[in-house]
Amino acid sequence: MKTRWLVIGAVALVGVAMLAFLLTRPPATDEEQLQRVLSVVADGARRESPKRVISVLSDDYSDDYGNSRASLRVDLMQGFLGPRRFEVYWDYVTIRETDEETLTADVNFEVRQYNNDAFVSTHHGGFSVFCVRDRGKLKVLRVEGLKDLVEAVEASYGL
Repeated sequence: MKTRWLVIGAVALVGVAMLAFLLTRPPATDEEQLQRVLSVVADGARRESPKRVISVLSDDYSDDYGNSRASLRVDLMQGFLGPRRFEVYWDYVTIRETDEETLTADVNFEVRQYNNDAFVSTHHGGFSVFCVRDRGKLKVLRVEGLKDLVEAVEASYGL
């Protein structure tokens, strides 16, 4: 009987400690939040999931290739249908400006292309990302510098 109460007490103590940790842990840094956004994009590309990629974009998203959130979703859906596959890796991220509402950063990346699982090419580049904070989470508002990447990828496929 005494052992039973000791186990119940120990479990309750662990539960209270976990709750205290969750309630008092410091918020994620700007860099950690941006890394999460980039990880979602890379994971969405790997899984060929437009929904996953779009989940981190603001409703007002735009890029220098002329995409809105809706048109990018359509482009991704079409791109993921064929035998082409992409892997995205972030070389490094430099946060240029940040405040309570926005974050601006430069991102250098590598994209590896495959066709029917055969390696095709690697592209290196960079772009600028402009984010807004939406209910405590970063959402991508605008990306500049994608046009060069898209044109390089299309050229490697002879498009």
